[in-house]
Amino acid sequence: MSATIEVVQEGEVAPQFELESSKGLVKVASYRGQKNVLLYFMREFNCMVCRNHVKELARLYPELQAQGVEVIVIGGGEQKVAERLVETFKLPFAVAGDKDRAVYHRYGLEKAMGVLQRSGSILLDRQGVVRYMQRATLPTGSLDKAELQTAIARLNKQG
Repeated sequence: MSATIEVVQEGEVAPQFELESSKGLVKVASYRGQKNVLLYFMREFNCMVCRNHVKELARLYPELQAQGVEVIVIGGGEQKVAERLVETFKLPFAVAGDKDRAVYHRYGLEKAMGVLQRSGSILLDRQGVVRYMQRATLPTGSLDKAELQTAIARLNKQG
Protein backbone atom coordinates (compact mmCIF):
# COMPACT_ATOMS: atom_id res chain seq x y z
CA MET A 1 0.00 0.00 0.00
CA SER A 2 1.43 3.40 -0.97
CA ALA A 3 1.39 6.38 1.35
CA THR A 4 -0.80 9.32 0.43
CA ILE A 5 1.15 12.50 -0.15
CA GLU A 6 -0.57 15.78 0.66
CA VAL A 7 -0.24 18.23 -2.22
CA VAL A 8 -0.02 21.89 -1.29
CA GLN A 9 -2.57 24.37 -2.59
CA GLU A 10 -2.49 28.15 -2.89
CA GLY A 11 -3.04 29.76 0.54
CA GLU A 12 -1.45 26.85 2.43
CA VAL A 13 1.93 26.65 4.09
CA ALA A 14 4.42 25.23 1.62
CA PRO A 15 5.92 21.81 2.27
CA GLN A 16 9.38 22.00 3.76
CA PHE A 17 12.29 20.43 1.94
CA GLU A 18 16.04 20.27 1.91
CA LEU A 19 17.95 19.61 -1.28
CA GLU A 20 21.60 19.73 -2.17
CA SER A 21 22.10 22.65 -4.56
CA SER A 22 24.73 24.68 -6.36
CA LYS A 23 24.77 26.93 -3.26
CA GLY A 24 25.02 24.06 -0.74
CA LEU A 25 22.10 22.62 1.17
CA VAL A 26 19.00 24.68 0.39
CA LYS A 27 16.21 24.66 2.98
CA VAL A 28 13.02 26.46 2.06
CA ALA A 29 12.31 27.00 5.79
CA SER A 30 15.50 29.08 6.16
CA TYR A 31 13.85 31.93 4.21
CA ARG A 32 10.87 32.24 6.54
CA GLY A 33 10.53 35.70 8.00
CA GLN A 34 13.22 37.00 5.64
CA LYS A 35 12.36 36.69 1.95
CA ASN A 36 9.67 35.66 -0.46
CA VAL A 37 10.79 32.63 -2.48
CA LEU A 38 10.14 31.72 -6.09
CA LEU A 39 10.46 28.01 -6.76
CA TYR A 40 10.85 27.23 -10.44
CA PHE A 41 10.48 23.55 -11.27
CA MET A 42 12.06 22.57 -14.58
CA ARG A 43 10.50 19.77 -16.58
CA GLU A 44 13.99 18.34 -17.03
CA PHE A 45 17.42 19.92 -16.84
CA ASN A 46 17.76 19.45 -20.61
CA CYS A 47 14.32 20.92 -21.52
CA MET A 48 15.13 23.79 -23.89
CA VAL A 49 12.03 25.81 -22.96
CA CYS A 50 12.80 25.41 -19.24
CA ARG A 51 16.41 26.39 -19.84
CA ASN A 52 15.19 29.57 -21.54
CA HIS A 53 12.95 30.29 -18.54
CA VAL A 54 15.93 29.81 -16.21
CA LYS A 55 18.03 32.20 -18.31
CA GLU A 56 15.17 34.73 -18.11
CA LEU A 57 15.04 34.32 -14.32
CA ALA A 58 18.80 34.95 -14.20
CA ARG A 59 18.30 38.15 -16.22
CA LEU A 60 15.48 39.23 -13.86
CA TYR A 61 17.32 38.17 -10.71
CA PRO A 62 18.59 41.62 -9.64
CA GLU A 63 15.06 43.01 -9.98
CA LEU A 64 13.57 40.03 -8.12
CA GLN A 65 16.07 40.44 -5.30
CA ALA A 66 15.25 44.15 -5.07
CA GLN A 67 11.62 43.08 -4.62
CA GLY A 68 12.58 40.74 -1.76
CA VAL A 69 12.36 37.51 -3.79
CA GLU A 70 14.90 34.70 -3.72
CA VAL A 71 14.91 32.19 -6.59
CA ILE A 72 15.44 28.45 -6.26
CA VAL A 73 15.40 26.30 -9.39
CA ILE A 74 14.65 22.60 -9.05
CA GLY A 75 15.20 19.98 -11.71
CA GLY A 76 14.44 16.29 -11.75
CA GLY A 77 17.90 14.84 -11.95
CA GLU A 78 21.34 14.45 -10.51
CA GLN A 79 23.00 17.38 -8.77
CA LYS A 80 25.99 17.13 -11.12
CA VAL A 81 23.63 18.00 -14.02
CA ALA A 82 22.36 20.99 -12.01
CA GLU A 83 25.96 22.12 -11.51
CA ARG A 84 26.59 21.99 -15.28
CA LEU A 85 23.50 24.14 -15.87
CA VAL A 86 24.78 26.72 -13.36
CA GLU A 87 28.21 26.76 -15.02
CA THR A 88 26.82 26.95 -18.55
CA PHE A 89 24.52 29.91 -17.86
CA LYS A 90 26.42 31.51 -14.94
CA LEU A 91 23.30 31.32 -12.77
CA PRO A 92 23.32 33.49 -9.63
CA PHE A 93 20.75 31.47 -7.66
CA ALA A 94 20.55 27.98 -6.20
CA VAL A 95 19.82 25.11 -8.59
CA ALA A 96 18.96 21.78 -6.99
CA GLY A 97 18.47 18.28 -8.30
CA ASP A 98 15.42 16.34 -7.07
CA LYS A 99 16.40 12.93 -8.41
CA ASP A 100 13.38 11.02 -7.07
CA ARG A 101 11.05 14.02 -7.62
CA ALA A 102 9.80 13.90 -4.03
CA VAL A 103 9.59 17.70 -3.89
CA TYR A 104 7.79 17.79 -7.25
CA HIS A 105 5.15 15.45 -5.83
CA ARG A 106 4.60 17.59 -2.72
CA TYR A 107 3.96 20.60 -4.96
CA GLY A 108 1.51 18.77 -7.25
CA LEU A 109 3.84 18.42 -10.21
CA GLU A 110 3.11 14.82 -11.12
CA LYS A 111 3.57 13.46 -14.61
CA ALA A 112 0.55 13.99 -16.86
CA MET A 113 -0.69 10.80 -18.46
CA GLY A 114 2.24 9.09 -16.79
CA VAL A 115 4.78 10.49 -19.24
CA LEU A 116 4.77 14.30 -19.45
CA GLN A 117 6.59 15.84 -16.51
CA ARG A 118 4.84 18.98 -15.30
CA SER A 119 6.85 22.12 -14.57
CA GLY A 120 5.85 25.24 -12.73
CA SER A 121 6.43 28.43 -10.79
CA ILE A 122 5.43 28.69 -7.15
CA LEU A 123 5.75 31.88 -5.11
CA LEU A 124 5.96 31.67 -1.32
CA ASP A 125 5.54 34.68 0.94
CA ARG A 126 7.84 35.47 3.86
CA GLN A 127 5.77 33.22 6.13
CA GLY A 128 6.18 30.27 3.74
CA VAL A 129 2.59 30.39 2.45
CA VAL A 130 1.97 29.63 -1.23
CA ARG A 131 0.63 32.84 -2.79
CA TYR A 132 0.92 32.00 -6.48
CA MET A 133 1.07 28.75 -8.44
CA GLN A 134 1.52 28.22 -12.14
CA ARG A 135 1.65 24.48 -12.89
CA ALA A 136 1.86 23.40 -16.52
CA THR A 137 2.00 20.21 -18.54
CA LEU A 138 3.69 22.04 -21.40
CA PRO A 139 6.80 23.93 -20.29
CA THR A 140 5.81 27.02 -22.25
CA GLY A 141 3.14 27.65 -19.61
CA SER A 142 5.33 27.20 -16.55
CA LEU A 143 6.55 30.79 -16.25
CA ASP A 144 4.27 33.74 -16.90
CA LYS A 145 6.33 36.85 -16.14
CA ALA A 146 3.38 39.25 -16.10
CA GLU A 147 1.36 37.09 -13.69
CA LEU A 148 4.42 36.53 -11.52
CA GLN A 149 5.18 40.27 -11.33
CA THR A 150 1.55 40.94 -10.37
CA ALA A 151 1.76 38.32 -7.61
CA ILE A 152 5.04 39.80 -6.31
CA ALA A 153 3.57 43.33 -6.32
CA ARG A 154 0.56 42.03 -4.36
CA LEU A 155 2.88 40.44 -1.79
CA ASN A 156 4.89 43.62 -1.38
CA LYS A 157 1.70 45.68 -0.88
CA GLN A 158 0.63 43.32 1.91
CA GLY A 159 3.96 43.85 3.61
